Amino acid sequence: LHTDEKIKLYCCDCKKIICMVCHASSHVGHKCQDINQSADEFRKQIKADVEKAKPCTRVCNEEKKQVERSKSKLLQQFSDTEKAIDKKYNELKETLDSHREVLMKESRECRTKRLKELETEEEEVERRTVIVESYKRYCEELISKGRSADISRSANDLHARAEELIKDIEEFKRTRLAGDVDIKFISTTPTTAGAPASDN
Repeated sequence: LHTDEKIKLYCCDCKKIICMVCHASSHVGHKCQDINQSADEFRKQIKADVEKAKPCTRVCNEEKKQVERSKSKLLQQFSDTEKAIDKKYNELKETLDSHREVLMKESRECRTKRLKELETEEEEVERRTVIVESYKRYCEELISKGRSADISRSANDLHARAEELIKDIEEFKRTRLAGDVDIKFISTTPTTAGAPASDN
C-alpha cells in the first residue's frame, strides 16, 4: 500500500482495499468499488454469516444437555447394576464372596472410563461454544466499531471462518461418542466372571 494515500477503493477481482495510485498502477480494468459501498455490502455479508453461525450455539447447548443426560443415565445404570450385583451376591453369599469383588472392581473401572469419555466430550462442547461465541462477539464489534477498510479487509476471512465453524460443529455432532450405552448385569455361575456388559 501507498501509506501517504487514502484508501478509497475495494478491488473486487483481487479482493483487496486499494488507493487511487494502486488503482492506476496495478488494477486497471479491474472491477472496483468505492470503499464505503464495499463496506456496506460486507456488513450485510458479515451479518448474514453471524446469523448462519448462531445455530451453532444452539447445537452446542443441545449437545451439552445430551452429554449431561448421558452422564445421568450412565450413573443410574451403574447404580442399578451394582444393586443387582449386591442382590446376587446376597443370594449366593458363601460361594460368591470373592466373585463379587471382581464384579465391583470391573464395574468401577468401566464407569470411570466411560465418565472420562463423557467429560472429555463435554469439554469439547464447551470449547466449541467458546469459539463460536468469540467469533460472534468479534464480528459484532467489527460491524459496530470497525472502519470500512477493516471490515472490507476482514470480511472474506470471517466468511470463511463462519463456514469452518458450521462444518466443524456438524462434523462434531456426527462423530460425537457420547451416545447412550446400555449397562446391565449378566448373571453367571460362580465359575464364570459375570462382569457388567454394554451393548456396544
